[in-house]
Amino acid sequence: MESGYPYNEHPPERLGCAGGAFLSTDLVPVYKRKWRSLRRSILYLGPRTLVIIDRGETADGVGKLTARFHAPRKEDIVLEKDAAAIVRGQKKLWIKTLSPDAVERRVEKRPLSLNEFKAEHPITMRARGFLELGAVVQNGAAGFVNVLSTDQEIISGLAASDGSGYREVSIGGSRYILGAAEGQSHEADGVRTAALVFHKMLDGFLAARATCVEANGRPVFISDRRGSFVVSDDKGGRKISYAAPERARLQVFSPRRPKSVAIGQTRAQWEYRNSLVVLDLPAGEGMIEVRY
Repeated sequence: MESGYPYNEHPPERLGCAGGAFLSTDLVPVYKRKWRSLRRSILYLGPRTLVIIDRGETADGVGKLTARFHAPRKEDIVLEKDAAAIVRGQKKLWIKTLSPDAVERRVEKRPLSLNEFKAEHPITMRARGFLELGAVVQNGAAGFVNVLSTDQEIISGLAASDGSGYREVSIGGSRYILGAAEGQSHEADGVRTAALVFHKMLDGFLAARATCVEANGRPVFISDRRGSFVVSDDKGGRKISYAAPERARLQVFSPRRPKSVAIGQTRAQWEYRNSLVVLDLPAGEGMIEVRY
């Protein structure tokens, strides 16, 4: 699997959040003969850090998932004890693998393209290359969590630990809960969700690739389709930014019947049942505002 975004007939999920963004795309159309499911998700943490999450379920005969990160030249790639770096002059892009614990790492040479060959002097020509990571398939599945950053303090301060059904990752002093498998429910700090990424913020949370979030035993939202959500609260109501690849039926907790519910600038059609606002979401990205 290359570290880019090949054409995909299914548009990716895109969702902005405080200080960053989330993006997720299905890669099965590109690798459909080898993988029953294959998805790349990226959490951008401004200003200089990416968390890349790759997850796949294999077809028969596939024993390893690989990811490649290309450098301008093979000699730019440096392997260190627990990380790799792409180095140009005084600048470094660090690549550290947080999952799996056992990962194969090697630097490989690649042929020059015709344009690259024409642009080089035969005497000073340098080989192109890439860093290849390998994860062994176990029980029909494989995946990576890789952190890329130009901030060495971010890389040196990374910490990860395993919970029941999730991996907890600390990046730059912030805590992220990464689900162990797509759709698998997990609970941490009184919050139960099946989100791929869950992150608490000052006034709410990010739940990426989720269908529900329950806090203190009651639902915050329930969706009949997987999507990504940023939920924030104030005294007057609740705002939900969303990215939904398909139309979805959403239920949002409200302590009382709302005065209004809007999707973007449009008044939504909604019902109020058992302390839940029920409405239909169009596919795409948008904002829901529930005012009490």
